[in-house]
Amino acid sequence: MFTPGTCNKQEMDLSRFIESIGIDSGIVKLYDIMMLYIIDLIKNIIVDNSKIFNNDIQSNFKTSIWEGYTQGDNKRTISQVLSSKSTLDSLSHVRRLRYICPCEILEGPDISVVKYLSSTWNDALFINGLFVTRTSKESVLRSLKAYKRKGEAFMFVSVYYSSDKKIHIQTTRSRYNRPLLICTNGSTPVYSNTTVDDIHKAGMLEMIDATEQMQCFIATTHDSICNQHTHVEIHPSFMFGLFASMTPYANFNQSSRIVFQSAMSKQAMPLTLHIMTSIVSDSKILTYAQKPKCTTIISNTIKEYNRVNVVIAVLSYFGYNQEDSLLFNKSSIGRGLFSSIKYEVVEIIENKFMNETLVYIPDGDFLHENDGIVLIGQQVKDGDTIAAKLVITEKKHTCWQLMFL
Repeated sequence: MFTPGTCNKQEMDLSRFIESIGIDSGIVKLYDIMMLYIIDLIKNIIVDNSKIFNNDIQSNFKTSIWEGYTQGDNKRTISQVLSSKSTLDSLSHVRRLRYICPCEILEGPDISVVKYLSSTWNDALFINGLFVTRTSKESVLRSLKAYKRKGEAFMFVSVYYSSDKKIHIQTTRSRYNRPLLICTNGSTPVYSNTTVDDIHKAGMLEMIDATEQMQCFIATTHDSICNQHTHVEIHPSFMFGLFASMTPYANFNQSSRIVFQSAMSKQAMPLTLHIMTSIVSDSKILTYAQKPKCTTIISNTIKEYNRVNVVIAVLSYFGYNQEDSLLFNKSSIGRGLFSSIKYEVVEIIENKFMNETLVYIPDGDFLHENDGIVLIGQQVKDGDTIAAKLVITEKKHTCWQLMFL
């Protein structure tokens, strides 16, 4: 949102920038009033329809199925729930150095479904999709690009000029952005022994989103730069996502195996460090996770490992078609090979149902107090009662229901 006083620093700097390039301050104030009115209108809609936002919209986000105006007009794949099979899976879900990884694709039925007034003042200026005024593209584009490349402000602001003479400035959140090195006269500055922050402060790095990229001419390697190129990739391998970058010797494997590895690695059991603060439903934790013998640069940067180093003996056994079978050493399993812990989350919602037929379950070993909640630190074994719900029906005799888990 572009609202001084309630927006972030980036949008407030943008407001002062618009006034500095000669746009009437009255137009900017009118734009601010419009945004405040829209925000208040949205707040009132949310309060008046709290049930819709609390129940229906949450259900739509979880199932990725959005109901249309007419029956049967449902839209799918509009939203996607954060995947949290493991820590690496969550990191891979929210990080794409080139927006979308070509190797991390779904298989099965979901494939290709889930995947960035005068001759000098005749260009319309739009901020976050709303018309502001008419101005000259040279002054806006040149000034805003200079601010972006200084690294002081507007780092994630997108500015581009469309073919229909419209200047679009985007400050909204949840836009894909990726870093690119800036090319000047067919070359890039030398940046050895420097950090990413130093490169950005020096004006050699720029964050580009999907819409702004349409007006960029990007070189894949530093050797292929010509005078027409505006940007260059930091490294060609950054086109891949997290799991594809963590695959060793990916350039010596066929693409189908890299796709299979990128999909299956998400299901590997990791050594999770946040298990004491948050529990993911049906999470599996590897007890003795190890650093692999063969790693990549990305693997050493992330430092999240979900594998165990094992010694394998390949036996042909005279060609008796033993392709997919494994013989394990019993002593290695006894010493903890592939040992893991499984966590399950049980959710119980208290509801009041009257005139309900209840079934009485025999007594069990209770681990909870009178409030029905199990004690913290209590040891649980098979057959123990974790939670209990008591329901009273409107009958002649009081009937109690016990819920055993």
